[in-house]
Amino acid sequence: MKKTLLFLALTLLFCTSAFAAKAPVNPIDKAFAKHYNKAVTMVETKYIIDQERTAWENELDNAAVALKGTYKFDEDKARVDNYVDAAKKTALAAGELQWLQWSNIDVPPSEYRSAGTGGPGAVLHTEAMAYRDAALYLISMYNVNTERPAYDYIFKDTITWPLKY
Repeated sequence: MKKTLLFLALTLLFCTSAFAAKAPVNPIDKAFAKHYNKAVTMVETKYIIDQERTAWENELDNAAVALKGTYKFDEDKARVDNYVDAAKKTALAAGELQWLQWSNIDVPPSEYRSAGTGGPGAVLHTEAMAYRDAALYLISMYNVNTERPAYDYIFKDTITWPLKY
């Protein structure tokens, strides 16, 4: 079981990263590029990063529902669920690994281990990009069949400036 999860996680990481680099522009990337350009303070930036992470996680869940709707058999739908579960675990593991880049690794891991102020934002951004890659991969799987309408994003940009957080 552990080998299977590891294999799924590694496949997810390599396949989705290669795909995402060639992904078409999407409404989430467009919206957040605009927001990142407006953010000035670290608080604003972290807020935007958290919103982006949430948007991609929601889009991943929605893309899974859409893709599962194209399959007849429960076993096929379960494979999509397995992918989503592995993607979410990979996103969180990538965030934990990113945290190490901001941590004082000269002291043992504990709740008191110090970290740089950019750490929380970097962790959220790493998780957001992992969710993005996984969602875009599912969307590409859905869009392979050109006989149905293209995938419809659920994302709606609700962020207004000045920020009210």
